[in-house]
This record gives sequence, structure tokens and C-alpha cells, in this order.
Amino acid sequence: MEGRLPTHLETPFNFPDGRLRWFELSIQPVQEGIFILSTDSTERRQAQETIRASHELFQKSFQASPIPTMLSKLPARTVVDSNSAFEEVFEFQRAELAGRSITEFDLWVDAPEGERVAEVLLQNGRVRDYEFEFKTKSGRIGYGIFYAEVIEQQFEKYLLTEIMDITERKRTEAALRELQSRQQKILDTMFAFVGLFSPDGILLEANRAPLEVVGVQAEDVIGKPFADGHFWAHSEATQAQVRDAIRRAALGETVRDDFQLHVADNQLITVDAVFSPLHDSSGNVIQVVGSSVDITDRKRAEEKIQRQNQRLKALREIDTAILSADSVKNIVDAALSHIRELIECRRANLTLIDRDTNEVVIFGVRTVGETSIPRGRRLPLAQFKGFIPTLLQNQPILFSDFRELADPGPAIQALLHDGLRSTCSLPLFSQGALIGMFSMHSEIPAFFDEEKIGLGREVANQVAIAITQSRLIEALQQRASEREALITELTAKNAELERFTYTVSHDLKSPLVTMKGFLGYLEQDMVTGNVERLKGDMRRIANAVEKMQELLNDLLELSRIGRFVNPPENISLEELARSAMELVDGRLKERGVTVQIQPDLPIVYGDRQRLTEILQNLVDNAAKYMGSQPAPIIEVGQRGEKDGMPVIYVKDNGTGIPVEYHDRIFGLFNKLDALSEGTGIGLALVKRIVEYHGGQIWVESEERRGTTFFFTLPAPERADQSQK
Repeated sequence: MEGRLPTHLETPFNFPDGRLRWFELSIQPVQEGIFILSTDSTERRQAQETIRASHELFQKSFQASPIPTMLSKLPARTVVDSNSAFEEVFEFQRAELAGRSITEFDLWVDAPEGERVAEVLLQNGRVRDYEFEFKTKSGRIGYGIFYAEVIEQQFEKYLLTEIMDITERKRTEAALRELQSRQQKILDTMFAFVGLFSPDGILLEANRAPLEVVGVQAEDVIGKPFADGHFWAHSEATQAQVRDAIRRAALGETVRDDFQLHVADNQLITVDAVFSPLHDSSGNVIQVVGSSVDITDRKRAEEKIQRQNQRLKALREIDTAILSADSVKNIVDAALSHIRELIECRRANLTLIDRDTNEVVIFGVRTVGETSIPRGRRLPLAQFKGFIPTLLQNQPILFSDFRELADPGPAIQALLHDGLRSTCSLPLFSQGALIGMFSMHSEIPAFFDEEKIGLGREVANQVAIAITQSRLIEALQQRASEREALITELTAKNAELERFTYTVSHDLKSPLVTMKGFLGYLEQDMVTGNVERLKGDMRRIANAVEKMQELLNDLLELSRIGRFVNPPENISLEELARSAMELVDGRLKERGVTVQIQPDLPIVYGDRQRLTEILQNLVDNAAKYMGSQPAPIIEVGQRGEKDGMPVIYVKDNGTGIPVEYHDRIFGLFNKLDALSEGTGIGLALVKRIVEYHGGQIWVESEERRGTTFFFTLPAPERADQSQK
């Protein structure tokens, strides 16, 4: 065996069960013969085959890839291989690249940028999606997206680089951007708004010019809810209207409506807006397109025509209402209702000046919501003294915004409390004299322009003329009524005078007949010398004279009613009652009458002596006609009011008065009991005193159930009226 060398070989071996295995044989000659070492290499061969197939697949994929790809070895970045796509884009042949450093080919337009990217690549091991400008072998400039990653193979590092050519895409994008830029410039110069919205109302894009009109930059509103823009913030209703329009468009509906928009300089404009759905290829709504044009001028022209028509209609209606109104109140109510609806202000009211009390009266109010100054409220004229000179010059009082006033007066504070911000007050003149103000109020600052003021002035002038005419008519009616009342009173006086003449002639005739008869008896008694009968005749003649004297005194007292004996004054009724009780104290004690005076009786106004006579006569009458009442009681008190006057009563538990005599008892010389003392003129005297003081008197009574006399007297605040 000497001289023989070791042998290595690899051979397949088929096992009886059909398995194929590879073995590596090492044959070593030894002294005794040969030594064979067998090692199973099946797995190694399979791994090598897998690597070979993988390498072959990689090569095919590498070459077939449409993306320019290069494999270089680090650290020198020596090109190992490149594919056909790389050759096609960059115009270098594979053989031309192989074995050379990639840095030699100057692929980056910006070489320093390429070096910076290389540093990042070597530091991080990869670079993804880096967009750059490249140049080809011929110098053509292109755009690519750079992908590179460091890989390790058999303890050596390689750099796998892919460059996606996006030159055509970039050119298309540039052309599209240019087209969009031109379109945007065209849109931006248009004052008609065009916007793109997401279905939930976010503004995605819009042209600039109309946004600048409302005082915003596109960047301030794009990407935000469109309905929340400050240009809608003047009205929650408008914001809700915008949200609803976009919502409906997002559901597939085309919505067109008018919207009010707040622009610079605190102005409101009206836009005609359309919101339309934008569908994808499947018919789903993906966005909403909105557009609008300013129709403020058109709207104002339409509104002006409408207002003019409304104005003419309202003025005709006010004229009709004034002509048909039967009082100043109805005239004012009609005018206020029409002007508030016509101008669309929140409140309209009319204030009249009361010169007698130096006050102003809120004569009429038409309002939306509550008011702290209702109809009928009286305010001191001094609160308005600052306005009077302007009104006398026939100029309006204008407040654009109450909140700008440094020290608002009570009247302005009340308007602020009611949520009002601006007002316009116009003078009312009657026969050259200032009689009040016609006022309009709004919750909107600077609401009243020249047009509204002019319309208000026309209505105010109409109202002033109507008030003047109404007052003249009322004065004429009052005079006619007074004349009728005087005629009626004169007729009644004449009738009363006839009754009075008849009554006086009848009642005075009776004592005269008595005296004449007993004078005849007196002559006979003197002839016969019958002294006793003579004395009796003289006594009867004296009684008749006294009776006539009493009648004449009562008639004289009755004739004095109508003239105040003393100046009228405010008097406690309780004080009057106690004075009257003292005057008839003898009668009360004689009959054992208990008098009850109600506490807290009112103050009345009149002639103290005459008012005392009322109570004196009524209490005396009550005591006189108690009959056989074992426990006579007279009560003086008050029971409510009538026509603004306290109702006073004198009540007894005496014999009562039959119903059929309730009216007759107030006549002259009418007595239910002819044998009773007195002339029967007392109740007639009471009635005349009560009526002279502006009151009324009546009786409630039933026979044997007592009597109650009721009468009214003026309270202090009715003093002037009752005295007249």
C-alpha cells in the first residue's frame, strides 16, 4: 500500500426500502489495507440544492423586477449586479456597472444629498421611501423613490438598492397641480363661494375671495365644522339651518336655501346657497359640494318692494282702524300692533304726557315677551326731561345700543332689563303742543335705520292726528252729554219745583187755615169773655205759627244745599259719626238706644257740617222709629266700595219700611207716620247733601225687620272731581 494517497468522494446509496441517501467517503490507506470513513451528507446536499435553487430564483426575480434594482458590496459599494430595469431607466449596461463603485456614476442630481442619505443608510441599515432627483447616463433628469437595505451574506455585507422611477407620476402630478392652481386662482378670484365638505360638515377646501369678504382666512376655517364659523354665530337658528342643509346633502338630497351671513363691519348679507351630494363610482355619498352667491342687493330690493307694499297696506289698515276706532285706546292699540309687525321690532309703545301731574303715562304697549313697564304705568316727567328739547324740535330720540351708555337712567335700565338694546322715539304733536312719544324698541343694536324711522314717523303723525280728532270728538260728545245732562237736570228741577210748589202751598196752607179758623174762635171768645177758651185758641194759633216757622226753616235749609257752608276737607268718618251721636244724644238716651260705630272707618272728603247732618238725620230717624224694640241698636259702618267711593251704612233693628215706600221716603214732607214729630223733610235733605257730594243713597228694609240706609261719599283722591 506504500505510495498510495487518501481518496475523498461522494456517492449515492439506494437502500432496499427505496430511500436515497448521499454519503461522503474518505478512503485512507493503512498498513493493514485501507480505512474507509463514511459520513451521511444527504442534509448538506439538500441544503446546497436549496441555496442553489434560491439563488437561481433570486436571480430570476432580480432580473424580472420592473423596479430598477442594484446589488453592491460594502464597504466600497462595488456593483455586483443590476437588473434590466436599471439598465433601461439609467441607460448603463450591466457589464458597464459590474465591478465599479456606484459613486463613480453620479446618479444623484444633488450629490451632497446622496452622501447624506448614504451616511444614514450605513448608520441605520436601511432607508425607505426617500424621494430624490436622479440623472441618467445621457443627463436626463428624473424622479425616483429610493429604497435601500444592508444585507449580510456569508459574513459579507451587501447593499440592495431599489429606485422606483416616478418621473411620469411627478410630471402628471405637476401638471395636475398646475391645473388645480389655475382652477384655484380662477375660483379664488370668484366672489361666488365654492366649498367641499365632509359628510359630517367639515370644510375641506374653499376658494379664498368670499372668505375674505367675511373677514377670515382659508386656514382659519378649513378643517373645521363649517356651521361653527363665526360668520354664522349671530344666530343659533342660522347655524342649525346650515348643519341641517349639509346633513340632508350627505344623505343624498340637493338642498337650496337662503342664509344670512355675518360679514366684516358688523353687517349681515343674504346668500343663496346650494349643497349637493358628491358620489363615488358605487353611488355612495363621499363628500358634499357647496356653493353660494351673494343676493343681498336683490334681496334688499325685493324686501324694499315688499316693505313698501306692506307699508302702504299697513297705513291703509291703520287709517281704517283709526276711522273705525271709537276711543283713543283703540286707535293706539291698532297703530302699535301694525307698526310692530311691519317693522318687526320687539316692542312698540305710546307714552302720553299728563301736564296736570307732571307725569308720563304708558298709554299702550305691544310686545313680544314680558315687559317691566306695562300699560298704565306712570313715571315722573323729570325722567324724560333730557329728551323733551329734542322732541320739541320734531327730531327722533335714537339709541343705537343701551350698553354703550355710561350712566343709563331708570327708564333705560328697565329696557335693558327686558333684553332690549336699541330704541327710536318720535314726538306726538296735537294742535302744536307736544303730547307724548311714539316709541319702537329692538333687541338688535343699531336696528332703526332711516327707512324704519320714516315709517315710524308716518304712523306717529297719523296717531297724533287721530288722537287730536278723537279728543275733539270726545270733547264735543262730552259737551253734548253735559248739555243733555243739564237738560235732564233742568227738567227734573222743574218737575221738582212743581212738586215743591205744590207741597209747600199745601203744607203751608194747613197752619194758615188753622190760624184763620182759630182767629174766628178767638173773636167769639173775646165777645163771650171765655178766657180759658181764649187762651186755648191763642195756644193753637201759636202752635200753627211754630209749625209754619219750622217748615220755613227746613225749606230754607234745603235751599242752601248746593253751596258749601264750610270749605271741603278730608274728614274721619268715625269723627263725623261721634259728632252726630252727640247732637242726638238726648233722643238716644230717651229711647235707650245702643250705638255701635265700626272701627277703622275711612277718610271722606266734603263739607264737615253737611256730612254731619247726614249722619245726624239718619241716626235720629232710626231712633225715632224703633217702635217697641226692647233692645234698640243702631250701627254705623262701611261695606266695600262703589264707583271708587266707600259705601257707608246706618243700620237699625226698628220697625222697618215697607218696600213700596222705599222711593217715596226721600220726597219732601213725606212721613210714614203722620202723627210723628218733624216736617218730613229730613231724608230729602240727606239725599240732596249726598248727591251734591257726588254720591248715591238707597235703602234696604222690610217691615218689622229693621232698616239700613246706604250712601257713598268721595274719598280724598276724588276730591277734585267731586268738587267739580
